[in-house]
Amino acid sequence: MKAPPPVSIPRMFFRRILLLSFLLTPLLLLSEPGEAGSFFDNDRYFLTMRSLGDAKCASPADKVIARFFREKNPKLPRETAKKYSQIVVEAAREFGVDPFLVAGIIVKESTVRANAESRGCYGLMQIKWSAHKKSIPKAFPSIRSVKDLQKPENNIRVGAYMLANFLRRNQGRVDASLDRYKGSPSTKYKSTLLKYYHRMISLYHKEKTS
Repeated sequence: MKAPPPVSIPRMFFRRILLLSFLLTPLLLLSEPGEAGSFFDNDRYFLTMRSLGDAKCASPADKVIARFFREKNPKLPRETAKKYSQIVVEAAREFGVDPFLVAGIIVKESTVRANAESRGCYGLMQIKWSAHKKSIPKAFPSIRSVKDLQKPENNIRVGAYMLANFLRRNQGRVDASLDRYKGSPSTKYKSTLLKYYHRMISLYHKEKTS
């Protein structure tokens, strides 16, 4: 019995496969939240905003953050949300961190409550005083007590400063820096922050195009 002739696959088929592979590779490299343990470090929205540098601190960043604060804490007065958002933007610019990331930490840690207190952590960004009571006054001479730390402006500036330090120590890797900020690795923590970040970036783009 004669063997059947080999199947011939058109060259066009191979070209299409190569083209499809080329188009999909960048998408595969940008992992979805939680995939392979990656959250912010490979997130295309975060990386795009990072490329803007200090420009992301310009208007409408403060307006977007104020709106997001009130979404997550409807009891927060409008003027208070506005005041906090302006402090966030100023602190982010001062210490070179992402204002939307700082805002997300505030919502996650305290639900934007300045008097929040849990397990020795205080204020909007839940700073652990017992762990940092020696280093904080060195960087911020006017902050020498828990009462000082709980003031919104002080708390946000200290939190942004700490985040910047963690980023520097981790060579800019955001996921590892967030683990340090929280005190332990947590998939849920980073996943929630990334969800908050995406919401704020959505609001940001709407404001920019309106």
